[in-house]
Amino acid sequence: MRRLHQTLLVAILGLLAWALVAPGITTRGEAREALVVRDVLTRGDWIIAYRDGALASKPPLYHWIAAGAASVAGLHDPVVRVPSALAALAMLALTAMLGRRMGGPLVGALAAAVLAANPYFWISATEARVDMLFATLVTAALAAFWVWYREADETARRLCWVAIAAAVLTKGPAGAALPTLAIVLFLAWQRRLSELRALASGWPVGLAVAVVVGWYVAAYRTAGADFLHVQILHENVQRLLGGGDFAQTLHRRLKLPVSFAGHLFPWNLVLVWSVWRWWHGAPTTPTDRFLHAWWIAIVALFAIAARTRGVYLLPAHPAVALLAAQALAPYAMPVLRTTIAAAAVAVLAAVQLGRLATADAEPLRVFAERIQARVGAAPVLRAAAALPENDALVLRWRLDRSIRRGPLRCDPGMPTLAPRAALEHAESLGLQAVEVADTPAGGIALLECSRDRVVHR
Repeated sequence: MRRLHQTLLVAILGLLAWALVAPGITTRGEAREALVVRDVLTRGDWIIAYRDGALASKPPLYHWIAAGAASVAGLHDPVVRVPSALAALAMLALTAMLGRRMGGPLVGALAAAVLAANPYFWISATEARVDMLFATLVTAALAAFWVWYREADETARRLCWVAIAAAVLTKGPAGAALPTLAIVLFLAWQRRLSELRALASGWPVGLAVAVVVGWYVAAYRTAGADFLHVQILHENVQRLLGGGDFAQTLHRRLKLPVSFAGHLFPWNLVLVWSVWRWWHGAPTTPTDRFLHAWWIAIVALFAIAARTRGVYLLPAHPAVALLAAQALAPYAMPVLRTTIAAAAVAVLAAVQLGRLATADAEPLRVFAERIQARVGAAPVLRAAAALPENDALVLRWRLDRSIRRGPLRCDPGMPTLAPRAALEHAESLGLQAVEVADTPAGGIALLECSRDRVVHR
């Protein structure tokens, strides 16, 4: 069994290193965070950074870690993904640790393997986005709480509050809301809500609050009303309650339950099995109640949000993996353990092969390579107001330069990016396409103020 664990670890580390190296960043979400990291390094905006003039929409912990790595290894696509990869390994370790404490070495190994056999886990582990780091910090907070609750370990209680503060500095108030809701649900189920007083007493709580409030005050003093609008109103209040860009629709309301059913399959079948056992009178242990309170809190909070994504379920994955491991442990013959471990390696390889195939055909990557030399010497690169922001974010990163929004006009020496739909209007202004590419958003073109250029398709 030890050789199996060692083989699995080596395979995962090797594949994860490969996943970090390629492919390059070609999606809006990764480009958005990469641009913020670039701003931290180039402008020194360590309190709150910008992405080409737009205020960062998330707190800075992910960007701090990535910028720290980039200051040593250089600012490259793989380096920007380092916080996610490290967080994924930490989540696997935390899940294995909890499994050992809850049911022994076999449960710990199974839980980590089940978690690693989920493709959505690896997708987040190899992306330059805050979700994996955030999910790992929530996991760390709940794991530390459990150790404190079961063993009265004061160090674990301190680590719980450190993890909560770090989670808030990664994605905002949800970093405190998720572990707090899970803990309250569990203690209420245990009829021991009085434990909250011991958990929330002493200097660790004060220090965590001071760090978080200190950053929010510093960010407000740096960015003022813009900070309140972007990170408080837009990213938290409107995302939760609706309003602004976050309209509530039935389709969006159904998105999370559908993701929960699909993203955690087949391991979430253990929840059906748990209900069946409870219905037939099987007793529930404190461990069962804690793990169920954990995933229920995650799903409940995000289910009521006006805007949600399947990746928001990532903090619930360890709880489901631990429940599945406990259920499988009595039947975990060597062939089953080997199958799950092999599945984890195969899933990571499949995720990366899929990303490589997608990146090779990514039109914005190819388009950026084709126009790099043409726009490199231009003092200003402009974009039409109608150009999709997704495309603009990716091109800002891939071209390593700022892009200014503005109306179409013919200015010599000033290349302009525009959607293909605007070509007819552009030609009437004296602009002509010199590069054109198909994109999911309807096509993109690079325009120059000249009537004798040849279009390259």
